Amino acid sequence: MKKLDKRRVRVLSAIEGERLAVEEMAQRPRVSSDPFTPADKVLFDTVIQKLQQIKASANSEMDYDR
Repeated sequence: MKKLDKRRVRVLSAIEGERLAVEEMAQRPRVSSDPFTPADKVLFDTVIQKLQQIKASANSEMDYDR
């Protein structure tokens, strides 16, 4: 496996770990005084979208040193 491919696997794994952590935080049990608000939903969606963009960029990267 090439150096770039090894790095890509590590990076994609880290991105997936971050996505899972964000989803886990969003799904945590909440008390009635701490509801999941529309603003929370917007933030969640934005973070997931940015992680998808980072993942797409990592998938298409062709230079190890960037």
